[in-house]
Amino acid sequence: MPPILNANAQIMCSHGGMFQFMPTTAPTVMIGGAPVITIADQAVPLSPCPFATAAGPAPCIQLTPPMAGAAVKTMAKGVPVLLQTAMFMTIPAGAGVPVPAQVMNPGQMTVQGT
Repeated sequence: MPPILNANAQIMCSHGGMFQFMPTTAPTVMIGGAPVITIADQAVPLSPCPFATAAGPAPCIQLTPPMAGAAVKTMAKGVPVLLQTAMFMTIPAGAGVPVPAQVMNPGQMTVQGT
């Protein structure tokens, strides 16, 4: 069983840009001292993505909803929580193309979900 993500989780795009989730759906459900992250929460850039093309900068600025890694049984206020196995695609600015993004740190390692 993988760890459940909390608001301290860090997600990295393939270029090295970091994202962090801003919990909105279940901010009262805490894991490891921080709000739990669900499939409805949005990620924001934490550090700039350095990607650029010949046409100019094309940083990753947003993540798609998760393609995998949502819990099947573990919910917060009726919404599936995200697990360390979550996988995302990026939404780039400019002429960039979407690239994969993955969880680098779940924010906590104690509470696990399925």
